[in-house]
Amino acid sequence: MYLLKEATDEQNTLHRAAKSQALILATIIAAGSPMIAGADPGHTGPPITYGQWNATLDLSGKSVVNDTSVECGTAGWTCKTIAEDDGFLYQEVQTADGETYTRMINLDPGSVGDASTLGFSSESYTARQERNNNSDWTFADDNSLALAAQGLAARQIIRDGALDTTVELQNGFARGVMGMNDGISTPADALAAWCAANDPLNADCAIDLAQKGWNVKITQAIHDGDLDADFNNVIWYEVPSSQFATAIQTTIPRGNMLDIAQTVTDTATGGQEKFDIRKREGNTGYQWFCGGFFTCNPDYNLTKGGSVTLGGTTKTWSAEGFVRGLWIGSMMGADAGFTLATANDTDTNGTGSGEAREVTLNAAPTSPDPSWLAGDPFYDLNWPVKTTNIPDPFAGHTGIPPRTAPPTF
Repeated sequence: MYLLKEATDEQNTLHRAAKSQALILATIIAAGSPMIAGADPGHTGPPITYGQWNATLDLSGKSVVNDTSVECGTAGWTCKTIAEDDGFLYQEVQTADGETYTRMINLDPGSVGDASTLGFSSESYTARQERNNNSDWTFADDNSLALAAQGLAARQIIRDGALDTTVELQNGFARGVMGMNDGISTPADALAAWCAANDPLNADCAIDLAQKGWNVKITQAIHDGDLDADFNNVIWYEVPSSQFATAIQTTIPRGNMLDIAQTVTDTATGGQEKFDIRKREGNTGYQWFCGGFFTCNPDYNLTKGGSVTLGGTTKTWSAEGFVRGLWIGSMMGADAGFTLATANDTDTNGTGSGEAREVTLNAAPTSPDPSWLAGDPFYDLNWPVKTTNIPDPFAGHTGIPPRTAPPTF
């Protein structure tokens, strides 16, 4: 238990620090990023798919970043180099539908390789084209859909031995926001409104855009012999609730998925201890004026609602509500055999009815009961979004079960 608490505290500290850095970076960039005219909510993430470049050395030993993107070679696109140096490329990108971005790639000097091999790489896209009117740059000046694809899309990768960390930010990308936003005279769901007009035959259009419209995604893995540990956090933030807002988004979380999983192996005996933490809360995407008397789009809920009974105590949570599950299994030591499962429906404000737990001692650890499986309400703790929108972050990792399955020994 001490090992669990120590490791969890360390991961929580890392998460808070990474989240704070991401928020600060996103806020700074958002304050100076203009809107793109004619963009649409379907443009999620960067205009050029990440990682389409490689680094080679010139005759002087400097790292040259070479564009290998499909997009820059497509008719109607223009990719113009503004500046370049040792491990640095800065371009202006104009898409075929008239959007303008800057593309910046930073590497360590003397780097050779690509995003899949280098110890450090940073790639970012920032919108440059302003809307052609005099109103506030975030919103339209009427009740029409302001296509707010402005902001920042960035990915940074750091690899150091057994440590592999990827942080992605999307500030303002994949957002269609309604002009006056008074909650009554404009549609409450801008994504559904856009899909109805532009992609009416695609039943999943709105939910796909909502899920892809996250703002922060942090994934960290450590795989080093006796320790396999994975950490993942995906956060969606609310947009401002006024047409006079001066930023693309707020710092108020709308939805959050947190995953921590760890396997510790005694290399001398082969004994193992595993733990798995999963937290789900809120919604993907965003909507104006929903909640209370106005129902939010249920397709965007990260939790559908349900209950689970552990140790004679039943925990119940509602759709959109907070639920956290913890599972520990240990086979450390000659007489080891330990399983702990808990469920908690306490919300982010610290209020709620506490925890249900079930403990088994002196018996081989078992996976959670079938209540973790698809079709049961506790399935909320498995990966709740379509993997085509946000891939399962732990799939294929050593010693760690995928997020689409319950923890297992």
